[in-house]
Amino acid sequence: RLPPGAPAPVHVATAHTPPVKEPAPAKAGGVPEGRGILLPPMNPQLAAALLAALFAGCASAPRPLPALTGPGADTLARPVPDGAFADARAVAVDPLGAVYVASAGAVVRFAPEGERGADGERVRRITGSDDAALVRPAALDATNGLQLLVADPEGGRVVRFGRDGLVLDVLTPDDRPGSRTGGFEPSRRASDDAGRGAAFEPVGVRADEEGNAVALDRAGRRLVRWTPTRQFAVLTRADAPPGEALRDPRALERVGEALFVLDGDASVVRFDRFGTFGGRFAVPPGAASLAATPGALVVVYPAALRRFAPDGTPGSVTALRVPAAARAAAFDRGRAYVLTAEALYLVPLPPDAVEE
Repeated sequence: RLPPGAPAPVHVATAHTPPVKEPAPAKAGGVPEGRGILLPPMNPQLAAALLAALFAGCASAPRPLPALTGPGADTLARPVPDGAFADARAVAVDPLGAVYVASAGAVVRFAPEGERGADGERVRRITGSDDAALVRPAALDATNGLQLLVADPEGGRVVRFGRDGLVLDVLTPDDRPGSRTGGFEPSRRASDDAGRGAAFEPVGVRADEEGNAVALDRAGRRLVRWTPTRQFAVLTRADAPPGEALRDPRALERVGEALFVLDGDASVVRFDRFGTFGGRFAVPPGAASLAATPGALVVVYPAALRRFAPDGTPGSVTALRVPAAARAAAFDRGRAYVLTAEALYLVPLPPDAVEE
């Protein structure tokens, strides 16, 4: 007999334990009074297998992601359909909503919603042709949506494409051996001049409001420009005074009429549209690239977006929740396209992370 208030025992029947006989009369609900729940006989090996499956299911069940709670909180991301690449380096969005990604050997274009190509596809690869074939593009500017500028450092040139993906122009510096604006010598690549200070390695490109194409030349540590009529000019020089000269240029961005260069991974240099030095300011180390929102510069980090005023004043910080290190970002209507080496993600932004 059980002492008053003691819990009733549970009897489990197996092949080695005979079931309990003569249960007490059951109450409503079918559980015998004073007894536990009776289970049918079960093979021990089967029971062990069921327990193992139960624990395995618990271990693999996905945990829900926390919701975005405000500025600076982890920002959730979802992959863009068909957004898989190889060694992707840059992303851009044109005013019509088309998204462009610089990947190995091509620029991948995602048409805006509602637009389809002649074959019904929304995704198209832009590769160039002949002496304008893309090698490993590193920077993009989608301009007004009618033209696309692509900086290809391993090809040693900037290529201008039309909206249809056809080559419109090939831009190389007039002061480099074998270079001729408007064309390219197929036998020559940037690596041909390596070690002689003559290589052209454009790692950034931006169009200004007058249609000029400005490129950041990593090998020459300078900014160069071509007008719409292909007139070439050098905007900045590597032998500029200390503090003004670029030491390790990595990325180019334009905010209004100002040009910004990521110099190393912890410094940003500002120039006006003519290449006049406008100051240098420090940013936290580890910067990967630059992006822009209306009126602000955005420094892209592997796990965050940091916003700065054009004078270098720090602004909001948005932490990113993406599976791999972010390499680049582009902004479109209150959201960001964040690019890793192999995938593109769409990220909703807190209100103060972008101004439209």
